[in-house]
Amino acid sequence: INAGCYILEPGVLKYAPAGAPSMFERDLFPTILREGLPVYGLPSSGYWLDIGTPSNYLQLHHDLLKGGLVQEGVCSIDPSASIEGPALLGRGCVIGAGVRIQGPVAMGEGCHIGEGSQVSGSVLWRRVRVERGSTLNGCVLGDNSFVGDGVTLSEGCVIADEARVLSGNRLERGIAIWPRNIIPPESITFRP
Repeated sequence: INAGCYILEPGVLKYAPAGAPSMFERDLFPTILREGLPVYGLPSSGYWLDIGTPSNYLQLHHDLLKGGLVQEGVCSIDPSASIEGPALLGRGCVIGAGVRIQGPVAMGEGCHIGEGSQVSGSVLWRRVRVERGSTLNGCVLGDNSFVGDGVTLSEGCVIADEARVLSGNRLERGIAIWPRNIIPPESITFRP
């Protein structure tokens, strides 16, 4: 993996191939070194993680979310809901009656979690709507995605922007639903 913060002189970019994909570690750095130009490094013990997989993306959020409940602005949380941190709720989130949130959980602004649903170890982007009695565990949901009544989404599932998983579905094993796709009611079920 190639991870770091780079500070470059603008003139160095002339060594990158024009109009073609290029990688620093395979293309630019070797060329600069062949040209005899100086390259400097500073070792760091800071946190780095390749977030190119759903499990690593979730791990990053779990690592960053420490402590209790953080609300960014006003949220509506039913008194019967249970939130055990760490949890980050964006502005305008609505948490329904009997909802159970078990951190680490991050929710973007305008998310709505319906009555009796459970959310744990998950990242929900903006304006995600989860209907009644659904369970989300270790998954990522994109902007404006929708989860119907009684849906279960388990470890590693990714629901992309504006995708809709309608009632009674059970998705596991890292299933990814592409943007704007609709999964009809009770069409995908893995046995528990």
